[in-house]
Amino acid sequence: MFKVIAAVAVSIALAGCATPYQKRGLTGGFSETQLAENVWRVSFIGNDHTSTTSAQDMALLRCAELTKEKGYKYFGLLGGETDKNVQLFSTPTTTTTTGYVSSSGLYTGTSNTYGGHMFFVSSPTTSNTIIMFREKPEAKGMVFDASFVCESIGPRFDVKCGANKQ
Repeated sequence: MFKVIAAVAVSIALAGCATPYQKRGLTGGFSETQLAENVWRVSFIGNDHTSTTSAQDMALLRCAELTKEKGYKYFGLLGGETDKNVQLFSTPTTTTTTGYVSSSGLYTGTSNTYGGHMFFVSSPTTSNTIIMFREKPEAKGMVFDASFVCESIGPRFDVKCGANKQ
C-alpha cells in the first residue's frame, strides 16, 4: 500500500512541472536517431505543462548540442514537424450509499455519485531532421551555427552545451 501511495505522490508532484531539458524519460524529453553519418532525427516530447514553443526550442537546442558533440559546427534543417498529442482521461466514479432501517423494517437510503469527469491532456511533440556540417555550406535555406544556438537558447533552460551530458 505504501508503494502505491508513494507512486501517486510522485506522479502528482511531477504533473505540476513542465518537462525539463533531459534525455527522454517518464516525463518526456529528447531523443535522437542517426540516419546517416551526418544526418540525425532529433525529437522532443513535452508534458501538458510544456508549451509548444519550449518543446521546439529544446529540440533545436538538442540539435545544436548534438552537432557539437559529433565534432561539427553547423547544422541545417532537412525537415521538421510539430504536433500535439491529445489524450482523454476520466476520473473514477465512486458511489456512496448511506441509509437506515426504521423500526418497521423499511429501508431509507441516499446514494451520491462522485467522479466520472472527463478532461483532455495535450502535450507538444516536435521532431527535426538535421544534416551536420564541419564548415558553413554555401546552401540555400536555414543553416544554424551550433554554438550560437547553444548560447542563445541554452540559458533559457539552464543548459550549457557540452556541460550537461545526458
